[in-house]
Amino acid sequence: MSEIAILGAGNGGCTYAGYLSMKGHDVRLYEFPQFEENLSEIKKIGGVKLKGTIEGFGKVKLITTEISEAIKDIETIMVVVPAFAHRKMAEVCAPHLKQDQIVVLNPGSTFGALEFKSSLNEYGNNKDITIAETSSNMFGCRKFGPAEVNVMALKKVMPVAAIPANRIERIIKKLKIFFEQFYPAESIFETSLNNNNAVVHPVTSILNAGWIESSKGNFDFYWKGMSESVCRVMEEIDNERISVGSALDYKSVSMLQSLKDFYGFKGNTLHEVLTTSPVHGGPTIGTLASPKSLKYRYISEDVPFGLVPYSEVGKALEVETPYMDSLILLASKLNDTDYRTQGRTLAKMGLEGLKKDEIKKYIISGNK
Repeated sequence: MSEIAILGAGNGGCTYAGYLSMKGHDVRLYEFPQFEENLSEIKKIGGVKLKGTIEGFGKVKLITTEISEAIKDIETIMVVVPAFAHRKMAEVCAPHLKQDQIVVLNPGSTFGALEFKSSLNEYGNNKDITIAETSSNMFGCRKFGPAEVNVMALKKVMPVAAIPANRIERIIKKLKIFFEQFYPAESIFETSLNNNNAVVHPVTSILNAGWIESSKGNFDFYWKGMSESVCRVMEEIDNERISVGSALDYKSVSMLQSLKDFYGFKGNTLHEVLTTSPVHGGPTIGTLASPKSLKYRYISEDVPFGLVPYSEVGKALEVETPYMDSLILLASKLNDTDYRTQGRTLAKMGLEGLKKDEIKKYIISGNK
């Protein structure tokens, strides 16, 4: 079997570490030193317990807060952290990453690979590192204990794209050792312009702000919060996302279709699918998927690192995004935070001042 480094010990990182260890791979699990408590129980028992659709115990080879030992001589590195931590992860990795290593963001959210690449350069690493990203987390999962994860679903397919784009076949060959679900995307247009979290989470959180604050999340966010009217606004957000892609000559997949592709769902509308999905809500998941406050990642991550880069790229391409812009403004006021400036701006992605053809060239080749 092969070695792999998993950077991040939250819901997704622990699931990746446990699952791949169960499959017989040698896994190194890293967490930021300031979150060392995330590793204490995992160190104590030597790995991660999984339950749900995947049952078992994965014995993790190395559990550490030292980034140098986590990624030394490791060819494949998976970053499994929230989008707001991508820049910080690039900072800690920058002094240690070597040429020919592959860094895969799981997921990249919206143009995460661009920000990671730009951040590496900013922190002094200009080596030929291949940065890749997936369009989503491979697992539907949530920790229910310090070293235990409930796995609700393992996705059927998962696109991966790279910067530079022409290296994707080499990357897929490496990644298929770990997951057969990975398949090559032509570029990060496909992975970043199909970020469903940015479409579904912010609008539902903002339009259910009263419920979230008064009940502390004690309601079924998907099955109850995604009413027909909420889903109509969601469809407008999805249309704007598709329009940004069209301006870059990329045809985005609708959120409805991608949900069907990922999970095999059936339904004719977003409302029909999202309010019946057992992966997201209902008797098993229910209130577990509901944010307990408006500062939960559905807003604090998916607005600045999902909607903001869509809107920013839209402005650079003269594509109007009024529904996205409204949600960014409302979210900023609700949480008294300027998500526009704190989010993934054109400057942070290395796209500031670039025209359409220049943006396309940079995304495909990694060179301006």
